Amino acid sequence: MKGLAPIRRLSAVLIRVLMQGVVWLLPAAQSGWAKAMRAEVAEMADEGEALSFAFGCLKAALQLACERAGQRGLQRVQRVRVMGLQAPYLGLLGASAAVLLGCGFMVWADAPRPMAWMNGLSLAFALASLALLPRRSLQRGPRLRSILCAALGALLLASTALAPMSGVIGRWLHLGPVHVQPVWILLPCLLLLSRPRRGVERSRGDSLGLLMAVAALVLQAELIWLMVMSLVLWQRGWQHRGEPDAPLAVLAMLGAAAVAQIWQVPAHTPFVDQVLQSGFERHAGLGLLLGLGSLLLLLPALFHRNAREHGLIWGGLSLAAWMGWVSTPLLGLGGSAILGYVLSLAALPGPAAVAGSALSDELDLEPKPTGRGSHLPKTGLT
Repeated sequence: MKGLAPIRRLSAVLIRVLMQGVVWLLPAAQSGWAKAMRAEVAEMADEGEALSFAFGCLKAALQLACERAGQRGLQRVQRVRVMGLQAPYLGLLGASAAVLLGCGFMVWADAPRPMAWMNGLSLAFALASLALLPRRSLQRGPRLRSILCAALGALLLASTALAPMSGVIGRWLHLGPVHVQPVWILLPCLLLLSRPRRGVERSRGDSLGLLMAVAALVLQAELIWLMVMSLVLWQRGWQHRGEPDAPLAVLAMLGAAAVAQIWQVPAHTPFVDQVLQSGFERHAGLGLLLGLGSLLLLLPALFHRNAREHGLIWGGLSLAAWMGWVSTPLLGLGGSAILGYVLSLAALPGPAAVAGSALSDELDLEPKPTGRGSHLPKTGLT
């Protein structure tokens, strides 16, 4: 029996360690359970039974600790989705990073100094303009969206009377020393504001604005914008059948086919278009970095289903810029693209109901009764 003494002492030490682990794992609210289990283990005369019981207690405490950790992780996901990953905030983050990356490239590549300053000031002006827009009214007021769609379409049609700048494609509006392209500023907002909403009846103002926009693009020979617009409308018509988007997409495609007969690839302007190609010509790593910068424009669409059309618009323009057909948005010189991108974030539909019970149901945060009693082992105490 003397040979068993060391084993008994080792078992007693192991039991104390296991029960101390139980006390450490259980929260303060369940400290009474931990004390009761320790008292019951101390009363057991059989070391084998006491050791088995201690292992059972530790297993139950570990299960409860894992469940609490999982619930805390899901709650963090909830806070991130509600507070940190809304589409407009992601868009602002991506736009700011892309513009700053483009400015850094201009400075590094010895571009004229005013170029980087102009893009930086355009970003600051766009952010200030977005802050002043009534975003909540845009999301909750279908009548306001309808009026704005008709107004934006009318402005695009009126911009047809503007003369193109010498040597540069497209119509330009001269505001003192500043020159802007109305199409880049107005059309993304129009496309996103006219997006069908669940439970909201489509108004005539949306369709009228889109129809005037198609006419304006045809008259201005904006082939790339007609292609982007037809792509968005086709996708929308397929998703929301019965809406007038499919016929409008056909009109946009017919207009693009007519414009393609007279359209020409614009002449290359350094630091305005083909920015990605210029980066690769200087260094492969720089070109890859600029390519990743262009993907920042798609951040809202990557994380939010309601921003997919936003990603379709700016992804299509980025692809066209890679082909050298339009100026490189946000990375290249062009305040109109910066302003158009940031303002289009205000037209994004609000995030789906993720607060309160809706998100709790989706994430299954609330513990549900299982009908099997407590996970803790039976201690024999009442």
